[in-house]
This record gives sequence, structure tokens and C-alpha cells, in this order.
Amino acid sequence: RRDMGESLFQIQRSHRPLPEVTTPSLAALEEYSEGSLLWDRENEDQAMQHYQRAVAIDPDFAMAHAALGFAYYSFIYNEPGLGEREFREALVLAPRTTDRERASIETRYAESQGRIEDALRLYRSFLAQWPGDSVARQEYARLLRMHGRAEEAVPLYKQVLDQTPDDPSTYIELATAYAQLGRAQDSV
Repeated sequence: RRDMGESLFQIQRSHRPLPEVTTPSLAALEEYSEGSLLWDRENEDQAMQHYQRAVAIDPDFAMAHAALGFAYYSFIYNEPGLGEREFREALVLAPRTTDRERASIETRYAESQGRIEDALRLYRSFLAQWPGDSVARQEYARLLRMHGRAEEAVPLYKQVLDQTPDDPSTYIELATAYAQLGRAQDSV
């Protein structure tokens, strides 16, 4: 957690036994983790099966509900009614999560609903608390780029590459931002 940008104070303040946060079920956590890996690898259907199994194993697993909500809201599934239901469940369960998980749920929910300015504000707040989170930084940059703010996204992508220089998706995102800015040579 320290390597991800949390201070010792934040770690001590938010430290609670695992059964009180996230999920007490190792099986549910494994299903959720596998689903997240598959989603990142664009194997969405299998990812959904894992997320659904995680929720079946532990119906109180807020992050698994949020993952389902984000997936249902996505253009891949385009089922906002189901997405709304899953995010609402995640928010009801949010008191069982860490501050970081709760902030992540709220940010992804705002983004999924198309409340872009709220999502951008929540990303900034999230990154102020957890500046080492390269995934959140990349998602923030992507949201900026997708909404006509590529100039702001470029330095964020560069920061992500400083942390994860072998991440091909960040290079693609950065090249896309440069292309949007008319900087073809930088894009190449």
C-alpha cells in the first residue's frame, strides 16, 4: 500500500481486519481478481462470469458489484439498468470497504453515468490521496482525452509511463492524444 502512494498515517487509520472490508471470502476475492485480469485482457464474457460468481459467493462484496455495474454500463454490454442496479448495491455496501475502494466505486459510477465533470473531480480527489495509483491516473487521462482535453492528458500518460514503462495500452493512449492534438510526429 505504501508503494501505491498511501502514507503510513492513511494505512494505520484505515487498517481494519479483512473480514470487515472487501470480502471475508478468499474464493470470492479470487473470482473477482480473475475477472479483473480477464476484463483487462478484453475477455469480457469470461470476466463477467467471474464477477457473477464472486457476487454469488459473497453477496456483500461491494467491489464485485461495482465491477459488474461498470461492465453493464460499458458499450460492450450496454445494459445501464443492470449497471445502475449493481452500482447502487455497491454503494449500499460501501461502508464495508476501504476509503480507497469507496472512492473508486464513486468515481467509476460517476463516469458510467456520464457525469464527466463529477468523474474528473473524483479522479483528481482520488489521485490527491493515492498519487501512486497508475491505473487511476491512466483512467483519468483517458477520460480527459475522450472529452476533448488531450493537452491535459499527455503529461498524465507520461507519469503513468514513468511508473509502468512496459504498458502498451498507455503508449497507445498517449499516441492517440498526440494525434488528437495534431502532433503526428509525436504520435508516431
